[in-house]
Amino acid sequence: MKCSDFRKLIDGDVDDAKNREALDHLESCMGCASEVAATRQLKRSLTRMFEAETAPESLRAAVHDSVRAGGNLRMAPTGGVRRWVVPLGMAAAVAFVWLVAPLLFDRAPDSTAVVQARWVSSVAERHGGCTLRGAAHHRANLPRDAGSVRVTLGAELRLDVLVPDLVADGFRFHSADACGIGDARGAHIVYQRISDGRFLSIFTVPRMDGLRAEPGGGSLRRSYFRGVAARGAGVVAWHKNAATYVLCGISTTEQLIELAETIE
Repeated sequence: MKCSDFRKLIDGDVDDAKNREALDHLESCMGCASEVAATRQLKRSLTRMFEAETAPESLRAAVHDSVRAGGNLRMAPTGGVRRWVVPLGMAAAVAFVWLVAPLLFDRAPDSTAVVQARWVSSVAERHGGCTLRGAAHHRANLPRDAGSVRVTLGAELRLDVLVPDLVADGFRFHSADACGIGDARGAHIVYQRISDGRFLSIFTVPRMDGLRAEPGGGSLRRSYFRGVAARGAGVVAWHKNAATYVLCGISTTEQLIELAETIE
């Protein structure tokens, strides 16, 4: 599901299949996950705002009609309830909350899922930023062989840094540094695929127990966290002792897991 498709959900009913697609999309899209988090906060704020009085039953329909008509919402007094005057922007927000919330928000990912979506985006952003700047962006004085880089960065970060030799898998060492992911300082090792020049990032950061890893099943020997960021960047991660290892590249998560199974 694309972001544009996700946003179209506010224009109609959401069946179970579409709801499932929306939830899957939120797992990996930072932008939409942030919008949902903000809208859920608005829902809580509106609940607190109006908890002292009951809105008329016609409010939902009036909001819906107002948004569709592109005007302001005005409702005449009904009984003892005061007049409601809601500008179009507020009406759109209220409509999103009241129309979509019963179908999507009640089953939406919790704050952990939103954090994970942001984390996936942060991994992809670091991967893209470092590779775009070229090898000179990373420390040129680090050793150029995997074993020495592992020892040097491992001692500096006090982590068991993952720096595999991927020549047999068609990659060559590109660069390395201790830039980590977001606020988590850690090792970032970049490889370049010989066949097409595409990059692969391998991160080692302090263990992130908040990541929800799922059992792989079959021949897989450990549980992986999976995510897909914008522009098709796949992200997989797994925990080992005090570290979390992360692979990121323009590949499917299945391909990244297949590679992960051959290393470490």
